[in-house]
Formats: sequence, C-alpha cells, structure tokens
Amino acid sequence: MDNDQANYIRHRLQRYEESIRETQDHFDHLESFGSYRACAPCYEKFGIPHLIEALKNSNGMEETFWQEYDRISGKLAAFTTSKGQIYRDMLYADLKNYVAAYHSALCYADLNMITLESDHDLFNREAIRALIAELHGDYDTRDIEILVTALDESFLRMKETTEGTCLKKSQVPAHPSIMAPITRKKPFSVCGENDPKRQI
Repeated sequence: MDNDQANYIRHRLQRYEESIRETQDHFDHLESFGSYRACAPCYEKFGIPHLIEALKNSNGMEETFWQEYDRISGKLAAFTTSKGQIYRDMLYADLKNYVAAYHSALCYADLNMITLESDHDLFNREAIRALIAELHGDYDTRDIEILVTALDESFLRMKETTEGTCLKKSQVPAHPSIMAPITRKKPFSVCGENDPKRQI
C-alpha cells in the first residue's frame, strides 16, 4: 500500500469529521459563500469511498478506513436528523446557489473577464457534484442535472479552446445521478440565445 495514499485518506477523514463539528458549532451563521457552509460535510465526504476502494494490498487498512468512515458518517447522520428538514433545505439552497454561480462564472469566462484556470474556485463544480449525489433522492434535481450537464459541456468547449487541445468528454466528471448524457441538436452558447437556463 502506498503510504502517501493512506495518509491522504487519513487527512480526508479528519477533514470530514472537522467539517461536521464546524457546521454544528456555526449552524446559525452558515452561508452558501461564507466561511462556514452547510454543504461542507457533504463536500468533504464526497469521494472518500472511492479513495478507500482504490486501496491495493492494504494489509487490513481498508477495513480500518471503512470503520472510521462509517463512524464519522454516523455523526453526520445524527446531526442531519437533529436539524431535520431545515438543514436539508439549506443544502438544496446551496446547490441552487452554486449552480447559478457556475453559470455566471461561465458567462464571465466566455467574455474573457475571468479564466478557467486561475478562477476555477468560482465554478463550484465539486460542491455541485457532491450535493447532487446527496440530494437527488430527496429532491427533484432533474432540471438542475440537465442544466449542469449543459454547463459542463460549455466548460469543456471553453477548456478545449483555451488549451488548444482536444479533450475527451470523460475528462469532465459526470454527476453521479446522471445516468446518460444529454444529447442536443446544437451546442449551447453560455450567454446567448441558446443559454442552457432557457432550455429547461
């Protein structure tokens, strides 16, 4: 087993647990774009199972990591239950805010006002993926998923243009709850008449 890989998983698990504590401690001050965000535990949780599953020749560490992951996830479940629907609605509000910000950021990038690389934090793509995975069973996220798929396609085209390379579509991570790609007759213009927000 790669020690760096194991240490990274430990680091991610630590961040996951800390995010739950911070969300509890600052619950009355959570903001979508603030220092403390409702989605932080979901964001930190997202991807950890894939990291654990990817361990090779772990000499039992894989099971240890799963036990730690389950223990921390139990804390998140207890916290979520204690806050009830209010917290779930806060997560859904975060998702909508991040998708709106992603769309706006692509518009700015299309106008060369920001760049895909140096301003990548403005796109919130990982947080969006984490929240769709968390919420798609409780909320009807189909329209959001269609919109995000369209935005991802625009992101990919911009990246191809910027880098002058032909990137594969697989290089833009698919959202976990999207089962099949969305096909369209013509590509979207992010800020023009084919704006994806006008398609749904």
